[in-house]
Amino acid sequence: MKKFFKKKFIIPIIIVLVIVFMAVTCGKQAGSIYEEEGAIVRDIITYHNFSGNVEVVHSKNVVSQVSQQIIELLVEEGDSVKEGDVIAVLDSDALQQNIDLSEVSLSTSELSNYYNIRDAQKSYNDFKSSLDAGLNPQINAAKASKDGAYSQALMAQRAYDEAVAAYEVSEQYIAAKTTYDTAKAQYESLLAQYQEADEAAKPALETAVNEAKAMYDNAAVALNTLNEAKDASVRTLSDAVLTAITAYDTACKNYDATVQQVNQTLETYKNAVEKVGGLSTTESSKMQLDNLYSQLEDYTIKASMDGVITSLRVKEGSMVTAGMDVAEISDFSKLKIAIKIDEYDILGVEPGKDVDIYIDALEKNYAGKITKISQTATNSGGVSYFEAEVEFEADELVRSGMTVEVKLISREAYGVVSVSMDALRYEKDNTAYVLVRNAEGKEEKKYVTVGITDGNYVEIKEGLSEGDIVLVSPSIPYMQMMMEME
Repeated sequence: MKKFFKKKFIIPIIIVLVIVFMAVTCGKQAGSIYEEEGAIVRDIITYHNFSGNVEVVHSKNVVSQVSQQIIELLVEEGDSVKEGDVIAVLDSDALQQNIDLSEVSLSTSELSNYYNIRDAQKSYNDFKSSLDAGLNPQINAAKASKDGAYSQALMAQRAYDEAVAAYEVSEQYIAAKTTYDTAKAQYESLLAQYQEADEAAKPALETAVNEAKAMYDNAAVALNTLNEAKDASVRTLSDAVLTAITAYDTACKNYDATVQQVNQTLETYKNAVEKVGGLSTTESSKMQLDNLYSQLEDYTIKASMDGVITSLRVKEGSMVTAGMDVAEISDFSKLKIAIKIDEYDILGVEPGKDVDIYIDALEKNYAGKITKISQTATNSGGVSYFEAEVEFEADELVRSGMTVEVKLISREAYGVVSVSMDALRYEKDNTAYVLVRNAEGKEEKKYVTVGITDGNYVEIKEGLSEGDIVLVSPSIPYMQMMMEME
């Protein structure tokens, strides 16, 4: 009955609206059933739309490094903390006792090492000071022996030189030497005359040359006899010189060997200092003590990052074990959104792209950026999609778990000529055109090249200019509404 009543009253209303529409259109140009629209310049932007939920980007579990009882708990769930803030303190009495004992042992070792190093250094310094001052007895004895041998060699050489000099100034040697030099000069002069004379004069000169040669040979024999006698007389002195030189050479070698030996002794003292220093190191004890101090730090559980205590899993007085999660800290200053990207929308979507974020519960927009896209698609219900993350700077109103809408610019054209999608028509071969009025006021097709569309408006790349009038089929919203009511 109700349905009949509806139809009974709706149909007349529709008829009335049609009559009104026809009356209105009759007021336009004769025979026209179109509305006019001007091509205008606008920005056209299309978007990829994704939905997701807000999640925390950074969240860390605070883990105990040792097994011990909590003697002080300093936070509650919901507390804000900074990195390094103390969350809990564990019982460290046993470890502190080990630290105290290690410090005493280290102090004793350092004192003992001090005296060992001091004594070794003193022995080295004393020996080196004596050596530098020229007071080393071994070197001094060797030097005295060398100097004595040197003096003996000088004396022997002087005695030999004096004996040779005395012989060379004796009357007998001088006479023999003079006779020798005169005979030699006369012989060489006559020999030269003989060699330069002609054949007629050579026989007379030959006799003189022979006589001069005999005198020269006799003088040489006499001088040689004297030299042999001299050599025999000074041979003992010459042997004494050689003996003294050999003794001096031996003394020099002994001195060098002594110096080397003393220097080796000094090096031994120096090595002893280094050895005592090396053996006296307390590095191992210090490392052990440092390790204990490092362990002591583990007895104070601290926040590992700035954030909020979102979970506290212990109480004061409870026992914790090594590796046990004590609390969870979440950083709400930077949140992320987990979204799913359909495989048909993935083209052109990549990390680093800026996005617009709208949170319906807050009725607020935020700026974000795609930070991660999975490389492998996930298939669910026959649909493949890629999991992705969007990070954004949140404010205090944003809460984890909120539903959000993410918009990513797909295509964009700025300052382009455009018309509404209602004005655009297509031929069977998908050639686009619009209707315009010609000079006679009749409708005619004008073919256009289209660009991108946002669903409401379409970019006209060629065929229209700003201000051109196109014809659009009129809409009848009231008739549509009535049909829906029916």
